[in-house]
Amino acid sequence: MILFLDTISPKPTFSIIKDNIVIHSIQILNKKNIKISDSLIPTFLEIKKKIKTLNNIDKLIVGTGPGSYTALRVGIGFMFGLSFSTNIPLIGISYPEILKNFITSKVLKKSLVMICSTNDQNYLYFYDND
Repeated sequence: MILFLDTISPKPTFSIIKDNIVIHSIQILNKKNIKISDSLIPTFLEIKKKIKTLNNIDKLIVGTGPGSYTALRVGIGFMFGLSFSTNIPLIGISYPEILKNFITSKVLKKSLVMICSTNDQNYLYFYDND
C-alpha cells in the first residue's frame, strides 16, 4: 500500500492507495483548522487508525509542487520525518510530472495546464521543447 500526501490542491488530502486504487482518502483541512500545519498530525492519526498499522505501507509519496511554500514545506517535512522514523521509502513527485504521464506527448505539446493550490494560488504549466 501507498500513503500519498497531496500538499498542493486547495483541499489537501491523505490517501491510501492499494493496487492503484484509492481505498481511503481524508481531507486535512476543515472549518476549524484552516492551516495544514494545524491539522496534519491529527488527520494522520485518524487515517492511521483506519489502516491500523503502518506495517502495510510500502511507500510514502508526497507532492512537491508547485504550490504554497508553507504547505509544501510542512507536508514534505512531515513525510520525510515519517519515512526516516519508519524506514519506509519516500518519493517526491511534482504535479507536472504526474500530468505528463497521463497526457500523450502529441497533446502535451499543445496543452496549457493550470494547477490550483491552497491559498488561491494558481500555476501555469506548458510544454517546452528545451
